Amino acid sequence: MHFLSHISYLYVLVNFFALIIGKTIPLEYNLTLLLFSVFPDFDYIVDFFYQKLKRKKYKVPDNHHSYASHWPIVYVPLIIIALITLDPFFIIVAVAIYFHLFMDLFFCNEGIMLLYPFSKKWFNFFSKKTAKKPGLDWNKAYSNLWIFKVDKIAFVIFAIHFIVVYLI
Repeated sequence: MHFLSHISYLYVLVNFFALIIGKTIPLEYNLTLLLFSVFPDFDYIVDFFYQKLKRKKYKVPDNHHSYASHWPIVYVPLIIIALITLDPFFIIVAVAIYFHLFMDLFFCNEGIMLLYPFSKKWFNFFSKKTAKKPGLDWNKAYSNLWIFKVDKIAFVIFAIHFIVVYLI
């Protein structure tokens, strides 16, 4: 999924439910939610610097979902901490990261290796038009799907809500 998708959908969902029960999510919670909703993609940043140091030229990785940042098992300790402490910060972080991984099961190349390291099987849903398309080829294919239009709508809702609630 795109960056816009990862930051928009969970934000809109959480704030919609807060609105239904008459609450407003504190800014620091929403900022934490936004940051960690893209956290598994930090491998792009690491890969960028690695390639720049090694080759001086950057090439978008073919399938960054094979990196450890997209293995659900990596974040199990975070869930354990969230369940033990019931600290809102750890709960938000865990939910944001796992929501990111859940979203990557849809429309993303080969999806993710849900059970890695126990299985190297890739799990994905609805990705026939984007499957086996690496890097920028995936981006082009994804941009032609109906879900990309929904991504844009979700981002507009996110941006309007964020501006109205926190900046005005």
